[in-house]
Amino acid sequence: MKVFDLFCGTGGFSKGFENSTKIDFEVAFGIDLLETSVNTFNLNHTGALGLSKDIRTVRRHEVAELTKIKKGELDVLLGGPPCQGFSSIRPFRSTNDDDPRNSLFEEYASFVNYFRPKVFVLENVVGLATHKKGQTIEMMQECFHSIGYDSEWKLLNASHFGVPQKRERFIMVGVEKGSKIVF
Repeated sequence: MKVFDLFCGTGGFSKGFENSTKIDFEVAFGIDLLETSVNTFNLNHTGALGLSKDIRTVRRHEVAELTKIKKGELDVLLGGPPCQGFSSIRPFRSTNDDDPRNSLFEEYASFVNYFRPKVFVLENVVGLATHKKGQTIEMMQECFHSIGYDSEWKLLNASHFGVPQKRERFIMVGVEKGSKIVF
């Protein structure tokens, strides 16, 4: 199954998918702003195209041309849009509603809309669950719904899935309307 990893960092999220023994995932593309992270992503995913660019400047059709993956051919879109604006450990987070990082999920949604993956998985900090008293999540889900996807979210602890640390994360899974969501 072909996988794209947005805001990929070093590629840990997508590496977890590649390491799956039940399904054969192949990471084809990753993008992150930090060049050092993308260099590591490329080492972790030798067959993937890793770009070090601001996602807001990358055209979707260019990614399709570079990866040879057209609309409807992508199986899984992963991503963890920057979370600093939602983080519960950042002081005064509720006073900075204009943090531009809070809207980068719109770029993620744009990739979903363009490539029409069978499934998308979005991860973030648990603070997203309570950001603006839940209005942010409602807006995100409405955004995905408007482009033809149903979504559900949960707070999951990585230690329950074999990761040797307690790390709670917000996980949203989306599928084309009418398909079944399974966590």
